[in-house]
Amino acid sequence: MKVRLKKGLPKYGELVVCTVKRVTPFAAWVRLDEYPELEGMIHVSEVAGKIVRDIRNYIKEGKMYIAKVIRVDKKKGMVDLSLKRVAPYEKKEKMNEFKLEKRALAIIVQAGKKLKKNEEEIKDFIENVLLENFSKLDAFLKKIIDNPEKLKDLKIGQNWIDAIYEIITKSIKEKEFTLKIDLILQSYDWNGIEKIKEILSEIEKRTNGKIKYISAPLYRLEVKTTDARKESTKIKKILEGYSKIGLEYRFLE
Repeated sequence: MKVRLKKGLPKYGELVVCTVKRVTPFAAWVRLDEYPELEGMIHVSEVAGKIVRDIRNYIKEGKMYIAKVIRVDKKKGMVDLSLKRVAPYEKKEKMNEFKLEKRALAIIVQAGKKLKKNEEEIKDFIENVLLENFSKLDAFLKKIIDNPEKLKDLKIGQNWIDAIYEIITKSIKEKEFTLKIDLILQSYDWNGIEKIKEILSEIEKRTNGKIKYISAPLYRLEVKTTDARKESTKIKKILEGYSKIGLEYRFLE
């Protein structure tokens, strides 16, 4: 099903995702993946920042590229594009954005099928309802999660909202990380071993982690979390409290 991911025509300077349909000695002809009914052209002079003797060494049929719009012919529905004017960071950001939009599209299509909508009904909902109110499909999904009450004013059917919300909540799986921190702890007191055991047990309880013995005086604390940055800050504060008794620690990559 070919569905527009953006409304209207692309604008000058806009980054677009395109797939190469055919290559000639002087240009590459592409399909704009976010505007499936539009065709674009990349002239050989816009391929690279140097003389291109053979365009096929730079552009391959069937491959996807990030290009920048340098001219739009509204009458012909034709778009001139450039590869050489796209910075590396722009490529990365645009591709990440496109992946989010494709994911959002897949969720909406899945919801449509769940509601027993046919392809034309799903396409109409996306192009004539969602894109009339949102610049990106991903923004619509975020609104469903963060503030669904505001969607009531946009005349978006509650059946669609409920179906999409159910799919989103089922598909969200938080990635779990394991933080690993090496602990160096030693004591020269007559009951030093017991003191160390007591301290390590206390650290385990306060961090909800597990401590493994490596080789005296080295131990390893492992903590599972879905928010590595937040948990690291919390653990540092806990461990700093033991620095007065000689505890040293370092986080492992």
